This record gives sequence, structure tokens and C-alpha cells, in this order.
Amino acid sequence: MLANPLLKPEQDFTGELSVERKWNDGRVRLSLFRERTNNAIISQTNLVTTAAGAQTTATTISNVDAIRMQGVELSAEKNNVLIDGLQLFGSVTYVDSRILSDPGWAGIDPLTNQPTTVVGERVPFVPDWRSRFGVTYRPNESWAYTVAARYSGKQYSTLDNTDRIPHVFGAFDNFFVVDMKIHYNATRNFSFDFGIDNLFNQQYFLFHPFPGRTFVLAGKYTF
Repeated sequence: MLANPLLKPEQDFTGELSVERKWNDGRVRLSLFRERTNNAIISQTNLVTTAAGAQTTATTISNVDAIRMQGVELSAEKNNVLIDGLQLFGSVTYVDSRILSDPGWAGIDPLTNQPTTVVGERVPFVPDWRSRFGVTYRPNESWAYTVAARYSGKQYSTLDNTDRIPHVFGAFDNFFVVDMKIHYNATRNFSFDFGIDNLFNQQYFLFHPFPGRTFVLAGKYTF
């Protein structure tokens, strides 16, 4: 990784339009968003000139001329569904992310050993789909039981999106996991949480193997 003293600052142009409807025991919101970033600062493969005057490729933190992300998000929550104390909540987001211009790119496909292009490819580390859905039941002021599911679509870590092989080191897999948590207010000052993350022990990589089934126990004291 080479230092780059010629980095330019990023320029962001963003906009969002949201419509929300609220009730006494719930709400729903729809959001449309668009963001364009000029001179985005991203690690990439560029041509560099050595001290001897020769040109070679190297990984540097440099500017991508222009990237664009646009999409839609729908979120909602509702209390007292069918019975008192039962809450449903969730959201789903779609993002169309694209690289619009990057004339400095000089990457090679590791499988074909041929030059690649990045224009039209997806922006690194931005999944196309993300969603979460869950239910919480509060029978009284002391107890809360929650089960929630999370989904994330495929991500890429390279500008040319050539890291397509899943379930290996360096990959960013899509995943669907379910979590659960029990919250207990023991007193006005003491509360406890017990949870299980990734309840069904799904195996996936986010650069490295992500944790499987994980048990969490926590206590909190409030003065």
C-alpha cells in the first residue's frame, strides 16, 4: 500500500425524500434517496511511476472520479398486534450503487489475467439488498422477548467486482441470520440481557469467517 500525497477531498451531493404516516401505536415510512460522490477516496489499483522512472501497478488510496448510489427504503413498526404488548417491526432497503468514472484504474482480473474496467460496476462494500424484521413481546414492565432476522445481499471489496468466489478469505457473502434476546428489568436500577446471535449458526464470510452461534449475557446498573 503506497501513500498518496495528491488526494483530493470528496464532494458529496445527496438528496432524500421521505413520506411518513404515524398512528398512536405505529408508523410507516417510505424514503427515496440519491447520492453522488466526486473524488471518492477508495483503495484501488493504479499505475504508479517508480524512482527509476518505470511504470508499474500498485495498490493505493486514491480518488475515484465519480460514484453514484440511489435507492429506496421502507420501514414500519406496529405495537399491540393482535394482543397487548406484541410489537412487529422491520425495514427493507434497495441500493443501486454504480461507479460512473475512474480513468486511473489499472486492475487485472486474477482469473483471466486480462485488464478490467470498473465503470458500471457496483461500489465496494455496498450490498444491493438489506432488510431486518422482528417481533418483541412485552407481557409487563419487567420482561421483553425479541426475535429478529437480518439479511444482507452480496458485497464486493474490489472496484471491478472480480471477487466473486464466495465463502473464502476476503469474500463478502450474502447472509441471513436470526437473533434472539431476553431483557429483564430486575429493579429500577438493575437490568439484565441474555441473547443468542446467529441462532441457527449460519456460516458466512465478511472478509474473514464471521462468528457462528454466539451467546451474550449482560448486566446494567443505572444510577
